[in-house]
Amino acid sequence: MARLARITVPGLPHHVTQRGNRRQALFAESGDYALYRDLLAERCRANAVSCWAYCLMPNHVHLILAPETAEGLSRAVGEAHRRYTAFFNARARVTGHLFQGRFASVAMDERHCLNAVRYLAHNPIRAGLADTPKGWPHSSVAAHLAGRDDALASVAPVLAMAPRFADLLAGSSSEELPPGEFAPSAAGGRPLGDAEFLARIERLLGRSVQPGRRGRKPKGVGAKTIT
Repeated sequence: MARLARITVPGLPHHVTQRGNRRQALFAESGDYALYRDLLAERCRANAVSCWAYCLMPNHVHLILAPETAEGLSRAVGEAHRRYTAFFNARARVTGHLFQGRFASVAMDERHCLNAVRYLAHNPIRAGLADTPKGWPHSSVAAHLAGRDDALASVAPVLAMAPRFADLLAGSSSEELPPGEFAPSAAGGRPLGDAEFLARIERLLGRSVQPGRRGRKPKGVGAKTIT
């Protein structure tokens, strides 16, 4: 089955995830987190991409990025990961891919974006790395709680949706969030939002973004190619 072409919607937040390709951690030393953050921040600025939130875990990363152009997201993340890989491999005196395949990205509406922010903030707790979201130093939680940008995250977009950020972390906010954990893999690269949101994206992109019906197609009906 052909892989779904990446769906990038300028101006919207995208939940970006990528895991390491090796058993060893992506961040072998404490300074590696800061280096990755700085490289990504520089590439985001160069490609007109805003980072709304992030959480860097030992073996994977969660990012919420909003590109201004259709090409900006792939360029920013791809260039940052290539540069970080070159540094990591040179220090370890190894070759090969540090990250696992291409990164996953999902465009989201406001409700899903807020749930994704809460999901990534609690990731270190689920992994047993911290007792509270603020206790993990390699995320944007502290910046959002303080209301000040850090080296990577611009806090204004999330705080505009959730001014009481501490309540969002606790699972209570003015927005009604869907119950349960946000599952980035569930969307399969397709945008997350209600029917009106998806229809708006289809009009904007001129392509289908919703899963087709399962089962055999009637005779005479060809497969529609999505580019």
